[in-house]
Amino acid sequence: MRFRLTARLWGLTALALCSQATATGAEESTGGLRTEFGEVRLQNLAIGKTYSVVRLAAAPLVVRNTSDDTLRVHVEVVIPSHHELRSGALPLPDRRWVRLERADFTLAAGSTVRTDVRVTLPYDPDLAGKTFQVDLWSRDLDARGKPRGHAQIHRLLFNVEMDYRDDTEARFSLQAPRP
Repeated sequence: MRFRLTARLWGLTALALCSQATATGAEESTGGLRTEFGEVRLQNLAIGKTYSVVRLAAAPLVVRNTSDDTLRVHVEVVIPSHHELRSGALPLPDRRWVRLERADFTLAAGSTVRTDVRVTLPYDPDLAGKTFQVDLWSRDLDARGKPRGHAQIHRLLFNVEMDYRDDTEARFSLQAPRP
């Protein structure tokens, strides 16, 4: 009985040490980079308008350097693959619709930076009623500017509605030209 208890204790100790080593390795692979944004959903964006995620959702993209070293960070706008899309969402048709206030940062040890994400929708009535997804990838860069470690992935989803306050242009575009 005593042997079983000792063997279990050793087994649990080994398991705890292995899981601690794995967690430490995962932290190193991200280079001490932590972000806040996760998944942000914006509702009822009108076509032909520009929006600030900070103003609409009070959700700036926050990047933290949790390491003891200075980090160079780049945030990239990425159109997700179909298997990465949330239910009911379509991939963003054009990455130029999403702009970052700042995409490149140099973060001293323990520092934090915030940036705004802006969404500009073209005036296209066919966009109304659809939900789009775009991903933002934050990566730590090495001295040569190459990404290292895994990207921190943030999702931005937004649904589009027709801007009914001024739909004159849409009505004229739908009418057939007169001879």
